[in-house]
Amino acid sequence: MDTFIKKRKHNSKLRAVQNFDNLKVLIKFKKGFSGIIESSRVFTGKKWDLSFEIQGEKGTLYFNNENMNEMFFYNKNSNIIKSGYTKLYPNNKDSYQKYFNPLDGFNLGFNDQKLIEVNQMLECFKNNKKSDFDVNFAHKISKVTDAIEKSYLKKSWQKI
Repeated sequence: MDTFIKKRKHNSKLRAVQNFDNLKVLIKFKKGFSGIIESSRVFTGKKWDLSFEIQGEKGTLYFNNENMNEMFFYNKNSNIIKSGYTKLYPNNKDSYQKYFNPLDGFNLGFNDQKLIEVNQMLECFKNNKKSDFDVNFAHKISKVTDAIEKSYLKKSWQKI
């Protein structure tokens, strides 16, 4: 983790920065999987690269929020002549897509996604169901970010 810009303007005054500009995190999961999380607020180029890539022995799944209506799938067992990623588009059979667009391939936007999330929370409240995204979920995220910082400071793996 690095802080490249040590002071930033806030209300016309230079103030010391108390968080990180850049981080790279190695992760080990219970079942032996590993992963990497990278984040930067100073590197230029990509505007909204909130993405994930899951690689396995039989294929890969890739998503990037800059193109939130596309997902890419690679099947290792596909015909070698036609190998490569298959682009997956939204379709109106998806649970919420059908309420926004009548045909397959039409895109949802960021605001549409927020409407879907609010609707899911309201449905949970209305039906007295537990939401997957509540304070407990936020607490789990906080435990991860705390462990990342502790790992950096102690220069050791942290178990969550």
